[in-house]
Amino acid sequence: MSINDVSNGIIDGEDGKKMFPRKANHTRMSYPIMLSLAYLNPNEAMATLKSVVENGMISHKHKSSLWPINTDDISWAMAAWEIYAVTGDKDWLKWSYDVVKRTVTEEYEINADSFTGLIHGGGQYAFSQGQFYPAWMEYKDIYESTSLTNNVFFERAFEILNDMGDELGIESEYGAMAQNLKDAINEALWNEQLHHYFQYTYVYASPVQSPVIDNFAQAMSVLWNIASDDRAENLMMYTPISYYGIPTTSPYYQSEDQINLSEVVTPMVQAFWNLAAAKSDNETMLRYGLGAMYRAQALFCCNKGAYNGFTGMPLSTLQADLGSAAGNLAMVFRIYAGMTFLPNGIEFNPFVPVFLKGKKEIKGFKYRDATLDITIDGTGSNIEKFIIDGKETTDNFIDADLTGKHHIEIKMGSGSRTRRQITVMTENFNIPKTPIVKWGKSTNKVLNYSSNARYRMVINGQMRYGISDTLFTLQPEKSAFTVNSVISIGSRGNSYISKPHYVMKESQVIPFTAFAPAGTALVSREKAKTVVEMNRSENKKIDIEVFAPSGGDYFIDIRYANGFNHAYCPMVSVEANTHRQGTIVMPCRGEDEWLNFGWSNIIKAELMRGRNIITVQRIGYLGTELPVLLQSIRISKK
Repeated sequence: MSINDVSNGIIDGEDGKKMFPRKANHTRMSYPIMLSLAYLNPNEAMATLKSVVENGMISHKHKSSLWPINTDDISWAMAAWEIYAVTGDKDWLKWSYDVVKRTVTEEYEINADSFTGLIHGGGQYAFSQGQFYPAWMEYKDIYESTSLTNNVFFERAFEILNDMGDELGIESEYGAMAQNLKDAINEALWNEQLHHYFQYTYVYASPVQSPVIDNFAQAMSVLWNIASDDRAENLMMYTPISYYGIPTTSPYYQSEDQINLSEVVTPMVQAFWNLAAAKSDNETMLRYGLGAMYRAQALFCCNKGAYNGFTGMPLSTLQADLGSAAGNLAMVFRIYAGMTFLPNGIEFNPFVPVFLKGKKEIKGFKYRDATLDITIDGTGSNIEKFIIDGKETTDNFIDADLTGKHHIEIKMGSGSRTRRQITVMTENFNIPKTPIVKWGKSTNKVLNYSSNARYRMVINGQMRYGISDTLFTLQPEKSAFTVNSVISIGSRGNSYISKPHYVMKESQVIPFTAFAPAGTALVSREKAKTVVEMNRSENKKIDIEVFAPSGGDYFIDIRYANGFNHAYCPMVSVEANTHRQGTIVMPCRGEDEWLNFGWSNIIKAELMRGRNIITVQRIGYLGTELPVLLQSIRISKK
């Protein structure tokens, strides 16, 4: 069934070459290629990846959500490397290396935090904002977040660039960059108490960890060795899974979307999770995950795209989902045969759960210039004998220069296995509702207050004193910059924090008109006197003189208006005294709403005591011909 679904999914591309449909969001096609399409249909997989490259880079116009707010398109690199490992095609390697390098260089410059090294922005795996973020978060808040998904993808992209460079004889610093990002991920996003990774951190000025788990990204963290062996083992044991498989996220959180990702199991995500379970040697989890996939395929008689993890009922009308088909096929090749494709050959490390007794056979597998018949006999993950064409070898590896037809026999050594713990939820559980707070000058109010809930203040990212009534007052703080929010405490998890309330005791708000000519045709003549229009040809670079009372860390944000549609996100690079500090994004605040001014994301900058020059420079990319209105820049002492 899955082989047929993959074959039937092939279409004619615009250049006449066969390819897989990239749909609205091309990043999602990278995942089936990584799972199995790279080795089953390498030519079609190549054509699919090529179709989203323009001007030597992964094209952002093929995304379904705006960039750089969402920025997981670098998953293209993982798919490209898998194709090279399968085919050994040097021309593909050279071309894809240039594409990945150019894309990573630009996106890292725009999305990397200058101080922590983490990557800003959200992922596109969720189909809408409400499935991944609390309702109060705007696009600029999503950009401020540092998601596990994006960071593990960039870490892996650096490793791939390093490996590609090794193949091409090119020296680089990408290996060191991968290690630095890996360390930053484990420092900022690992939850030592609950033994899993946080979904993301949010609120840049005082980062807070999301109470939700992103299981797709967790699987990648295990597969790509971001999680240490001990952490991978604990992650598999303690991450809660639903009765019918691994939910995309967990636990349940209040969302206006009809489908909540904490209830959704997709066979594609389940496939990656199963691969991670096999890698961490958790047969209990692997058996559970395989059962979830095969139950769904048998019950629905097709490769459904998604189903409810607690009822087992389908959530998708799609009958032949390519990701589900690729995931099911990966169980055979990646787990039962244990095939890992390397530039110089295939390594075999089968993992056959004890309930799958008997021989498993793969007939006529095409690998470069060879055709392989593969037999796996027995269960477990220990190879007792590895036989090629009747001759036993001590190595579980076949060389890439093998030609002609060959028979590989793998005899598994049965033996007792350690049963590992897993955490199964027979029913979903909720984290508390996100508090909605109306902040006042002296008295504040929790608008959705419940006497059955417990609330606490979160100040500069730390939980502090409790709130026992709908009305409350803030206790005085000594810090110059304070981020106040409210969190609801639950017995099995806390809520997202409320929309932050900033108190800035030492801040300067400087109008852009003091350093650039005022005027625009987008608003009335009177209003135009108070704004600077930055567009393709005007005010692309503005130098602002700032006097700091003391040296140290400051926060910078910009008050702006952008009335174009949500597919357009102007951005500027910010320098302090010629040193780059970060990127400020200015996404749409309402179509045609040119008087709807609001604050951008916040970045941190190091200023000297006395005179400083802050340079705001337009980053030229998509939509550079379209304007944004700049009203003021705010400089606040941290």
